[in-house]
Amino acid sequence: MAFKDSLHNLRNEYNLTQMEFAKKIGVTTGMLAEWESGESEPNLEQLAKISSAFNISLDKLISSNKKDYFVSHNDNNSSLNTKSGNLSVLSDNSSLALKKKKKLLTVILLIIIVLILASFTLIFFITKPTSFSDDPNAISQAENSLVKIYCYDFYGKESATGSGFVAFDGQTVITNYHVACEGYKIKISTDQDNSYDVDSIITYSEEKDICILKLTEDTGIEPLTFGNPDDIKKGENVIAIGSPLRTKNSVSKGVLSGKITSKDFDVLQFTASISSGSSGGALFNDYGEVIGVTFASYENGQNLNLAIPINVVSDLYNNKGMSTEPELLYKRTYPYVDFLKKSVETTIKDLNNSPSAVTGNCIIKSVYISSFNGENLETSTQAFITDRKSSVSGDFIYDKSSKDKSLLCIQWDNDNANYTDNSMVYCDESLAVGSFVTVILDHMYYDLSSLNNNVVNTIYCKAIISQNE
Repeated sequence: MAFKDSLHNLRNEYNLTQMEFAKKIGVTTGMLAEWESGESEPNLEQLAKISSAFNISLDKLISSNKKDYFVSHNDNNSSLNTKSGNLSVLSDNSSLALKKKKKLLTVILLIIIVLILASFTLIFFITKPTSFSDDPNAISQAENSLVKIYCYDFYGKESATGSGFVAFDGQTVITNYHVACEGYKIKISTDQDNSYDVDSIITYSEEKDICILKLTEDTGIEPLTFGNPDDIKKGENVIAIGSPLRTKNSVSKGVLSGKITSKDFDVLQFTASISSGSSGGALFNDYGEVIGVTFASYENGQNLNLAIPINVVSDLYNNKGMSTEPELLYKRTYPYVDFLKKSVETTIKDLNNSPSAVTGNCIIKSVYISSFNGENLETSTQAFITDRKSSVSGDFIYDKSSKDKSLLCIQWDNDNANYTDNSMVYCDESLAVGSFVTVILDHMYYDLSSLNNNVVNTIYCKAIISQNE
């Protein structure tokens, strides 16, 4: 088939007039008419334009009329070789262009894929929640719900401090029993330095060392969220927040190092540092949930600290009964506290010189134990006390016969369980001769002179308290 026929068929296939076809390949209508009549044929450059304009390969365009083309355009073999060489070069260049185009498309496709993957990665890291231990803002938010516990004795003197946190509602605070029982009155101080009085104790457990306090008013503080301590595994991050050594809301990081099986629950063991005063603080998992209440450390260990699992707190709260006053726990630890309410301060000298003037409950401060009538306080029923350290003898018989007015004999019932009028309701059994103590006495003075010219001045001991408390 002649080239003119191929060209004519190509124009008919695209339904183009001679003018439209000529314009598309950049030639005149007259030249196109000559090609279709067979009067002339396009050169290689024009063939390349036709190939590009209609997306048809040169090989297909001239495959049916190569012979005619070469004969009509070549005067000799040299010219034919040259033309043939040019055609080969053009064909190779076209193939190279196609390869470059494919390579470019491949590169573009790869770039698009990389950009899509990078976008998904960026979205993942943007939306991925930051762990609590690595998020200072989340830790700071949690600190707002931590409080410092202040315990005061009967006289209003600070007796202990500890830690606590707001839970369940803005008026409820969690701490340890061993912290709360130190306070005849209890106050809390928030991270914002606002102070609140403890109105009552919702519930407590001495055995589980948990105490749940109710404040006199709502703090407006967001209660902390509880997690499941059973889900955390050894090696996972934990954060401890508490108020050790008179600081407020100290933050320390560590890991859960183990779980110690006890009678009622598994105690959480962790490496985040805590110190004296941290008792009652919160132990968080890496989701910012409370999983434990910090309460103790191994004295001989390094970063071996303990927390009570938070589900113990939930169980106590859900099974709470009637609320009680804070002083109830204080009385359990210091059963002599009721004697303080009606006691008066006196001295050994006053008791010896004017016993009738101070009859009734009284308290003597800053005295020493001079002697016992047994081997020690536990095996004795009587002791001599003195306000002069130089008068400490250690010899009960000597003290009994001594005329030293700085000495005073006290007595008690050794069976503490009976709590009779003469019983010692509280004592530190480790106290020995020479110990510096506070003694709470029940002073009974009877003037029987009208009957038998005899005065009975009996002094019963109710408590011997170490001055180290």
